[in-house]
Parts: sequence; C-alpha cells; structure tokens
Amino acid sequence: MKKAVTVVVLLAVASAVGWFFTAAGADEEIQYFTAQVERGTIQTTVAATGNVQAVVNVQVGSQVTGQIQSLYADFNSVVTQGQLLAKLDPRNLETQLENSRANLVSARSRIQTAEADLANSHASVSSAEANLVSARVDLEKAEIDLRRADELFESELIPMSELENARTTVEASRARLAQSEASLEQARAQIISREAGLVQAQAQLEQAEAQVLEAEVNLGYTDITSPVDGVVISREVDVGQTVSASTSAPTLFQIANDLSRMRVQASVDEADIGLLAQNNEVEFTVDAYPGERFQGQIEQIRLNPTTTQNVVTYSVIVSVENPELKLKPGMTANITVTVDREDDALNIPNTALRYTPPIPDPEAVPSEVTRSETAAPAVAAADAPLGAGFQPPQGEAGAGGGFAGRGGGRGFQLPEGFDPSQFRGRGARGGQGGRGGDGAASATVVAAAPNASLAALPGQLWSTGEMIQFQSAPPQPPRPGGVWVLDAGGEPQARSVMLGITDGTRSVVVSGDLAEGDEVLVGDTVQTTEVDNDGDGTRNMFRMMRGGFR
Repeated sequence: MKKAVTVVVLLAVASAVGWFFTAAGADEEIQYFTAQVERGTIQTTVAATGNVQAVVNVQVGSQVTGQIQSLYADFNSVVTQGQLLAKLDPRNLETQLENSRANLVSARSRIQTAEADLANSHASVSSAEANLVSARVDLEKAEIDLRRADELFESELIPMSELENARTTVEASRARLAQSEASLEQARAQIISREAGLVQAQAQLEQAEAQVLEAEVNLGYTDITSPVDGVVISREVDVGQTVSASTSAPTLFQIANDLSRMRVQASVDEADIGLLAQNNEVEFTVDAYPGERFQGQIEQIRLNPTTTQNVVTYSVIVSVENPELKLKPGMTANITVTVDREDDALNIPNTALRYTPPIPDPEAVPSEVTRSETAAPAVAAADAPLGAGFQPPQGEAGAGGGFAGRGGGRGFQLPEGFDPSQFRGRGARGGQGGRGGDGAASATVVAAAPNASLAALPGQLWSTGEMIQFQSAPPQPPRPGGVWVLDAGGEPQARSVMLGITDGTRSVVVSGDLAEGDEVLVGDTVQTTEVDNDGDGTRNMFRMMRGGFR
C-alpha cells in the first residue's frame, strides 16, 4: 500500500514539473545567451611532465673485486677529473703482481735455454757436415784401393784375401757415409725443433709480460678516480664493504657533470608530438618553487617511442640553465610548450562553435555552421580545401600550398647528405610577410651547429650536424566553422568563419563576417542542457549561463 502511494506521489510531482516547464516555454519568449568577439592573445600549448636530470650523469664503478679501504668523497663533494674517490684493499692484487713478475723471470730464463739449445743444434749440424765430408773422402780412398787391388789381383801380384779386404773397406766407407748423411739430417731437424722451442719461449715471455701488465692495471684499479669534473650526487658504499666485480661492475658513486646546466626529459603523447619543434618556447615549474617559472629550450625530440598500457609517448629533451642550482636531479617538472601564438587576434569562444539554436528549418543552415567543432587544435590534411573566401592573414601564399605567417621557417632540418625527396608535403611556412616554401619538400638540408650542452662532454664524439633537427613543426591550416548572431529582427543568423589556432577555450577567427564587439550566440533558455561557455566541460540545466543576455 505504501509503495502504491509513493508511486502516485512521484507521478504527480513529475506531471507538475513537466507542466511548469511546458507552460513556461509556451508563455516565455526564447532568450539567448551571447558572448563578445574580442581581440587578444591566443596561444596553443602542449602540457607534459618530466624529470630534471643532469646533462651527464656518470656512474663510477669498480672493475676489480675488493674491500673498501678508504673513501675520499661523499655526497655533494665537488670533484675533478682524475681525483681519487675511493681505494680498495690492494694486498691480493699486489700478490698477483709479484706472482706474474716471477713468471716473467722464468719465461726469460726459458728464452735463454732455448737460444742455447738452438746454438748447440747449429754446432751439431756443423759437426755432422764435417763427418759427412770425411766419410766421402774415406769412401773415395777405399774405392781407389779397390780398383788397384783388382788390377794387382788380375796380374796375380796379390792374393785373394787382400782383394776381399779392399772390397770390405769400400762397403764400410759407404755405410759410414750414409750414417754421416743421416746424422746431418737429424742435426738439421733439431735446429727446426730448437727454433720452434725458441718461438714458444718467446710467446711465453710475451704472455708473462702481458700478465704482469694486467696485474699492474688491476692493481691500479684499486684507486677509484673520477672520470669527469662534477659533483657527487650519490655514494653507494662505506668503508669495509666488499664490492664484487665478478659479473658486472658495481656502482660506487654517481657524478653529475655540471649542475649549472640541466635537462628535463619529458614524455609527450603521440597526439601532441607532431606539434612540437625545437624553436618552441618552453616553460616549466617544479613543486619546490611553485611561484617561479623556468625557461628552457627543446634540445632533442627523440624518435624512440615508449608504449605503456597502449599509450605511446616520445621523449623530448629540454635544456635549461641552472646558474643558482635551484633545479636538482630528480625533480618533477610540469612543462608547458607554446606551440603557436597569435597576438591581438580576433577570437571567439569555442562554445559558440558548438551551439545551434532551435530553428524551424535546419536544412537551410550552411554545413560549416552545423559541423561539430571541438576546442582542441586540429591539423588538416595537406590537400584539404581551405574554405570559400579564405585569405591568409599574414604574408603571401607559397607555391606549394603553404602560407606565410608568424614564426620562422617551417619543416625539418636534416643532416648533410640526407635525401629530402622522400619528404613530400605542404610548402614551408615562412616568416611574417615572407613567402612560403615551394611545396617540393617540407625538409631543408642544412648543417646544424653543435648544441652547447653537448659540445664539450668528454668522450662524446658525435656531431649534432648528423642528426635530424626538428627545427619547426608543420603549419596548421585554418579549419572551417560556423557561429550564430542575432540580426536586426532578433532572429538567429548563421555566419561561416575560418578558424585558426585555439587555446582550448577560444579560437582565432582568420576570416569571416565578424568584427570586434560582435556578439555570438552561446546558448538559450530553451535548451535542456547548458552549453559550456567557459570551456570547463560542465553541463547543468539549472545553472545560469555566463556572458551576455538578450
């Protein structure tokens, strides 16, 4: 029973509210909310966050294992290149050095032994050659005696026994000759063996010398020195602690090269990275100094993407001077990059671009007016039409479809030798009043001067002239839009406009039938939902609109 009564009461209240609004809408004339067309500064910005880092952050480690014997630097210590930071216990390495030196002495003695053996082998060869000559002489004498014995035996002047003795002497001489030849070959083979032994001894000597050098170098590694000038920002060890360098070098210190020049590594979303260039103005704040804004310059837009939970970001490096050492490594920086800026520009609220009044014939409204326009900046396609009646606000149109305007030359700066023909698109946007590019390519090939923050770093030998320099971003062509104004009879009238940059709340009017002081419609009393006039995204039918009232 109670539920039925509750339902009846709710139905009655709903009917009363509906009748009230219907009667009010029927009896009251439509009233419009308006906002003025103004002149002012509009700038497009990109927001990001990043971390403050030193330009060079060197991790000092140990290449040998040992126990920390003494420390010579602590947190915030100012050090110079080659200065002693810590010392390891050198006793084990000193023992290894002495052992290596003993091996070196032994290797040198083996060299002397091998040289003596080689000299003996040469002497043996000489002796064998002499024996061979003697054996040949003996053989020749024995053969002569044999021939004489044959002649005497034929003449029956000697007995058979003497002839046999002569023949035996010849055979013995031939055997001795063969033995002498074999001894000579053996002596020569020994020379080859002794020479190989000498080469091996020399190799062992070089190995022993290398081991001594290695032991000396390892002993030198017990002195941990600073590789650069800078400030110690981290100390990871204490006296008595054992460091092990078996698999990787343990980190003992971290040294920031120069804290008077810092950099901020910011992560920029892929939707905004195309708007950034190295000539953009950069400001950022840190929580340590909430009332101070720091100025920076984009040093590098890295092409290496990072994907985290399907969100793609790119690293943008911002260099900043830090003469007062206010910025410290690790601080979180809230960055604002000014992508484009128009001073004293005619502008309208973005709310007016999204408002459509209740009109009897919607088909009579131009398409530019009914088209949904967002507050976010949009980059049109290179071959997209600019809309009827559009005239570039600054300068003169380039031959390639680009247009002149505020800002420096548009396009990428590529290293020397890079083929720009692969980059085709709109012409480069020139300076104020200047001509745009020729449309052949949006890239220019010029040599970039080395960045000051990277020019003098030890060991970094690359040249920024060999890197792609994103000196300026592609231009953002105007986009069509539409607004409503009240004519002399108080009726809504559509106006087509061409829109330029936007700051998310207001957009620049590049061309169109609007003048400063005109009032554009942003809402009315009939709409069941309030149009967002201040760009904060809120919608509330019971909240009064801001702006003019007619």
